[in-house]
Amino acid sequence: IAGGRDLTDYITERSLTLEQRIKLFIRVCAAVDHGHRRKIVHRDLKPSNVLVTDDHRVKVVDFGLAKRLDDSMELETQAGLILGTPAYMAPEQLLGAEPTPQTDIYAATCLLVRVLTGHTVYKGSTSVATMSMHITEDIPSFSEFPPVLRRILRQGLAKKPKERFASAKEFHDALVSFALDD
Repeated sequence: IAGGRDLTDYITERSLTLEQRIKLFIRVCAAVDHGHRRKIVHRDLKPSNVLVTDDHRVKVVDFGLAKRLDDSMELETQAGLILGTPAYMAPEQLLGAEPTPQTDIYAATCLLVRVLTGHTVYKGSTSVATMSMHITEDIPSFSEFPPVLRRILRQGLAKKPKERFASAKEFHDALVSFALDD
């Protein structure tokens, strides 16, 4: 497919090792960082908004909910609305706070959990229940993963934005370091 396959389809069609999944996700972090360096927060990172091409390039798409950090212009949104996909929304996004790069880092970490495990971090019986879980539930232990990867996941999913990675580049670099040490 010229545009690429969505991330879930790409993963499902292949038997990828943990290392291969991490290396693929490193490219996702690079794409998110590319947007952040241009002062754009995506606000709706999810498997269908990440495409992987036949030559293994990663494309982040669908910037319909994106927000520019350097002004108050929102693309196709209204102030006060909670917009996004419940399984990937950061606690502060759900509470109506202004988006920051850490909002995307949380969503990207939720996406990484999906890439690694095949399921979402939180799954409530309804969308509202799922959203509530992002705010109130403890971060999973991720005991099935090596300690360094557990720390990366838990930092990316920190409830407070200031406790997450300072940038998508820092998240990227932590994953690169893990992949090289593994």
